[in-house]
Amino acid sequence: MHRLLASALLASFFAVPATPLPAAEPFSFDKGKGTCAVLTSRYPPQQLWFGWVSAKRKPIYADGTRPFYAEGCFRTERECRRFINEGVSFANGPVVTMGCRPGVPARALR
Repeated sequence: MHRLLASALLASFFAVPATPLPAAEPFSFDKGKGTCAVLTSRYPPQQLWFGWVSAKRKPIYADGTRPFYAEGCFRTERECRRFINEGVSFANGPVVTMGCRPGVPARALR
């Protein structure tokens, strides 16, 4: 009986179709050259969001802190806020500045 139940559960697990990945990309250390270039080729810059995180990171292998900075472009404010949350979590040290603003600055369009 247990074998039948286990094999039925296993079969149902593999029978479920794979769900597509969400539209938001996972956190990356984009310096405004990757996501911004791709998104501004598809959408007007004024319809996008620009986010950045500047903080200090405590390395595992050394004492003290190291500077950390990341920025990127996003389709929605929610994606931008998620990026900031992941950046602050990654930095694991004091936050210097962070933010999300509508529109893409000219320096990120290069």
